[in-house]
Amino acid sequence: MRKIGFTFLLVLAVFAPGSPPTPAAESLPSDALLADPPAVLTGNWDDRSFGSSVATAGDVNGDGYEDVIVGAPGMSNTAGRAYVFLGGPNCLAAAPATTLEGEGFGTYFGISVAAAGDVNGDGYDDVVIGAFGYGEFRGRAYAYLGGPGGLGTTAVAILTGGTAGDYFGGSVTAAGDVNGDGFADVVIGARGYNTFTGRAYVFHGRAGGLAPTPATTLTGEATGNEFGFSVATAGDVNGDGYADVVVGAHRYSNQTGRAYVYLGGASGLATVAARTLTGAGASDYFGSSLGTAGDVNADGYDDVVVGADPYGGPEGRASIYLGGPGGLAATAATVLTVAGATHKGFGASVGTAGDVNGDGYADVVVGAPYDDGRGSAYVFLGGASGLATTAAVIMTGEETGDNFGASVASAGNVNGDGHADVVVGAPYHDGGGGAYVYGAGACVVGDFTGDRKSDILWRHATRGEVWLWPMDGAASTAETRVRTVADTDWEIRGMGDQTGDGKADILWRNKTTGQIYLWPMDGTTVLSETYVATVDSAYDIVGSGDYDGNGKTDILWRHMTTGAVWIWLMNGATPLSQVYVDTVDPGYAVAGSGDLNGDTKADIVWHHGTRGEVWVWLMNGTTRTSQTYIGTVGDVGYEIVGVADHTGDGKADILWHHATRGEVWIWPMNGTTVLSQSYVDTVSDTGYQVVGNGDYNGDGKADILWHHATRGEVWVWLMNGTTRVSETWVASVPEVGYQIVKVK
Repeated sequence: MRKIGFTFLLVLAVFAPGSPPTPAAESLPSDALLADPPAVLTGNWDDRSFGSSVATAGDVNGDGYEDVIVGAPGMSNTAGRAYVFLGGPNCLAAAPATTLEGEGFGTYFGISVAAAGDVNGDGYDDVVIGAFGYGEFRGRAYAYLGGPGGLGTTAVAILTGGTAGDYFGGSVTAAGDVNGDGFADVVIGARGYNTFTGRAYVFHGRAGGLAPTPATTLTGEATGNEFGFSVATAGDVNGDGYADVVVGAHRYSNQTGRAYVYLGGASGLATVAARTLTGAGASDYFGSSLGTAGDVNADGYDDVVVGADPYGGPEGRASIYLGGPGGLAATAATVLTVAGATHKGFGASVGTAGDVNGDGYADVVVGAPYDDGRGSAYVFLGGASGLATTAAVIMTGEETGDNFGASVASAGNVNGDGHADVVVGAPYHDGGGGAYVYGAGACVVGDFTGDRKSDILWRHATRGEVWLWPMDGAASTAETRVRTVADTDWEIRGMGDQTGDGKADILWRNKTTGQIYLWPMDGTTVLSETYVATVDSAYDIVGSGDYDGNGKTDILWRHMTTGAVWIWLMNGATPLSQVYVDTVDPGYAVAGSGDLNGDTKADIVWHHGTRGEVWVWLMNGTTRTSQTYIGTVGDVGYEIVGVADHTGDGKADILWHHATRGEVWIWPMNGTTVLSQSYVDTVSDTGYQVVGNGDYNGDGKADILWHHATRGEVWVWLMNGTTRVSETWVASVPEVGYQIVKVK
C-alpha cells in the first residue's frame, strides 16, 4: 500500500456509549472489576518508569467524574513527569489532559503522586507530586490546583526539604482535614532526614492554597529507621470528625519496621503517636507500604492497612487494623498472605480499593510486583465481619519483568457508574511502563445490550424489517426481530448512545421529508419512538459522535451541495444547540468521527474521494480547535472503512481496504504519529465488504466484521492489534435484501 505525500496522522478513537452517573449503585459480583478490559495507559521509552506511582487525582475539573494521576520519575533522564487522565461518562481518557514536568536532570519528579483533596476550598480537587532528587536529594513537593479547565500547570506551592540527602517528597499524600477547618491538608515524607532517621511534615490547606511552612513536624526514633518512607491518611480511625495520619518506618530495629498513627484534632495533628504498630521480627520491613483501608466492616470507623514487603525474600504480608471509638486497634484483625508468596513481593504496595462491588463495605488492594515474574495485584473484599482473607479478584501483568503491582490505588469512580475503580502500575512494561485502570469501562461502539461488546444490526432493504444480533465474540447469542419500518424512505442514520445510558440507540431519518426520529433502545426493545426535528433534505447526516464529551451522541450535518457543516449537540432526542462550523469542498467526505486526541471529545476525519488527501478536525464541542492535513493515499481504490482501537491502547487506529484488490491494512496510531503501516491480509473476493469495526469479544481491541454482498455470509476477524487471531464464520443470510447497518 503506497502512501503519497504522507505527513503525520492523528490518533482516532472511536466514539462509544458510556454510563451516566447514578445516585445509587447495585451490588456487583466480586469479579466485576474484570468484567471489562482495563483502560490501559502507556508510557514510551523516554518515560521509562511510567506507573511507578499511581493514584486517584480526585475530580480536578469538577465534572463529577474522578480522574487519575500517573508518575514517570525516570522520564527524560530522571527529570520526571506526571500525567493526569480525565474520567468521563464513556471511559477514562486515553491521553493525558495535563502533563507536568520536573525541574531538571535527577529530580525524579513523579516518584510519588497523590490527590491532595481540596486544599483551597474552591470545590475542585488538587494534587501533590514529589521529586525527592531535587538539589542533591534535598527534595521537593509541588501542589497544583484543580479548576473548571482542569489541573493548572503552575504549582501553587513548592515545598523544599531542609538539607541534601533528606529525600523530601519521596512519599506524599492527602492527609484529609486534620484540624477541621474545611481545607484539605497534605503530608510529605522525608525518609533521609538526619542520617535516615526520617521525618514527616504536615502542611495545612488554606484559602490561597497550601501553606508554605509545616504546621506539624514528626520525627523518627533513631538513625536508619527511614521514618516517612511511607505516609498516608488513615481516614478517621476514632470517629471524632478529624482526619488522622499513618507514617511508616520500614527499617526500624533491624528492618522489623513500624507504623505510627497520629490523631487529628482542632489544633491540628498530634505530635505523639496514638498507636505504634511493630513488625513481627527482623527483616520484616513492616510499614514499607501503608494506607487507609477505608471502612472495611462498615462500623463507622476507618481502618488501616500496613504492608510488609521483605523485598523478594520471605513471605510478604498485609495487615488490617480496625478503627474504633478508642482509636486504632493494637492487633491486626486480618493478616493477608497468598499461597507461595515467597519472592512475590506481596505487600510492596497497599491501599484502599474503595467499594468495588457496591455492597457498602470498603475493599483493599495489595500489589505483588514479582509474582510469576510479571507481577499481580489482589483485591480483598470488606464485609460485616471485616476483610476477607481470600482474594476476590487477581489481576496479572502482561509480560515478564513488568513489575505489575509496584503501585496500586483506588482510582475513584472514573466513569460515574457508582462503583470504585482500581489503578495498578507496571513501571517496566514494554520499556516505558504502563498503568491499568480496572472498572473504568471500555469504549465500545454499537453495544445495544450494555455488555461492552458490539452487536450487529440488520435491516431488509425492501421490506424494512429490523433485526438485532447481540454478539459474544464470533457467535450471535440471539437473532431478534426488533420492528418493521415498511416505508424504505426511512433510513437508519445513527447507532450511538443518544441517551447516555451505556446502550446504543437507533436514529432514523426520512430521506424525502427530512423528518428525524429516535428509538431509545434497551437491548432489542424499543423504549419509545420520539420525534426529533425536520430538516431540509438537502442536508444529510454524515456522522455522529460525542463532540462535547458529555456521554451522549451528537449529530454531524452537511449540506450536500454547498458543503456547509453543522453540529447538533444532543440530549437524547432534544437538540441543545445547532451550530454552523464551516464549509468544505464537496469533494471531501467525512470518513469517520472519533476521539483523535484522547480528550473524550469526538473529532472529525475527512478524506478526498479523488485526490486521496486526509484531514483532521480536532473538536471541542462545536468549536474546531485545529484543522490538519495528515497525508495522501494516492491510489483511490483505498478507502477508510473503520476508525477504532485495534491495539487496545485507548487510541483509535485507521482501517483501510482496497475496493478492487481486497488488501487490508491497519495504521496503529499514537497522537499524530503513525506507529506502523501494517498489512493484515488480502480478501480477493470483492463480494466481501467490511461492514463493522467494533469490539465483538469485549477484549478492548476492535475486530473486523465482513459480509458477502451476494452470498450473505458473515465472518468476524478477531484482532489483536494488527494480527488476526481468528477468522470465524458467524452465519449466512442468503436473502440479499438483508443488509448489515453501517454508519459513520
